[in-house]
Amino acid sequence: MQIKGIDNFRKNIKRAIKQRPKQLQKALNAIGDHHVKHAVARAPFLQGSLKLSIGKDVDMTNHNKPTVSIGVPLNAPASKYAIRMHEDYYELGEGSIALQDRSTVQIGRKYLSRGREVAQSRDEVYLKKYLKL
Repeated sequence: MQIKGIDNFRKNIKRAIKQRPKQLQKALNAIGDHHVKHAVARAPFLQGSLKLSIGKDVDMTNHNKPTVSIGVPLNAPASKYAIRMHEDYYELGEGSIALQDRSTVQIGRKYLSRGREVAQSRDEVYLKKYLKL
């Protein structure tokens, strides 16, 4: 698949990374918040610890490749089971089933990955908005 204008977009992003680090950080925070929202919407539910533990980390230390990470920190209450709930196959519990019944998205396994798949379509929009591309 060929995307028209992607090379120019990439050049503009590289230039913006160097010239506007504060705006880039705002864009990455907005992107991270959007991804967290979609991951939380898909996370299984028992008492809410997993949903409350999903967060973002924006790393600007590598100026050539700033990153946004979405996940559950090791010191979070749900860290003991977050990976299992993301990777393993299991039957949804009562809380997740109730949540699934009133949700338009699939609840459960691969909640981070599925959230990313949906959320990433807006990444370019946030970059353009904050970096004025």
